[in-house]
Amino acid sequence: MTDLDERIDALEKQLEGLRAPMRAKHAEWVAEAAGWAAAFWPEQAKAVVTVHPEIAKAKGVDGLRALKVDVAKLVENAANAATEDLFEAPAGLWPHLHAELGKPPHDRTSTFHSQHSDLRTSRPYRTSEALDRPKPVEESTRRLLGRLAIVLGEHGFPATRHHDPHYSLSPGYDYYHHAWTQPMFDLLQDYALLHEAAMETWEKLRLAKRQREEGDAQDLWDAA
Repeated sequence: MTDLDERIDALEKQLEGLRAPMRAKHAEWVAEAAGWAAAFWPEQAKAVVTVHPEIAKAKGVDGLRALKVDVAKLVENAANAATEDLFEAPAGLWPHLHAELGKPPHDRTSTFHSQHSDLRTSRPYRTSEALDRPKPVEESTRRLLGRLAIVLGEHGFPATRHHDPHYSLSPGYDYYHHAWTQPMFDLLQDYALLHEAAMETWEKLRLAKRQREEGDAQDLWDAA
């Protein structure tokens, strides 16, 4: 085995070694998001009932008790719901699930940004301390929160806590603006940094394999 072969072997092991910590960090993030949603659902349900007293009075105590039961079931199932919406549903979103770990998720137009993960919550070279919610992930978390909207609808309530008709026409308003917890930002950033390490290693591996292929081609030329 040549030195280059040994380097390629070492890079392959290094790359695959990043999969387990990425998996663990992702599991932490999903668990945190499950708790975040479970805390939101009862609070949102109570707020919706409060600002729609005409519906609450029509439902009566028994009707509201039935709503509480269904919200409690939602909370009890938060971990499974989070797994479905934040792990299973966004197919291809999480790099540690890809067969070829570290391969850039799409063609980059700028090599300067080629090693920056799309899952970052804090972008490099920014002066602002504001944190980002990556769009594909944010859509998944909104879908998780939106499970309550289905329950509320089944009980005759709108999804939003706002009594203003303008907001009632946009039932996603409450769910879109519900803030992430700080650990959700931090855990996803940690995951993104691991992803960047994987992309960097993948690129080194690609170049090393290319060097070996070119060497093989040169050997064939010399032997011809």
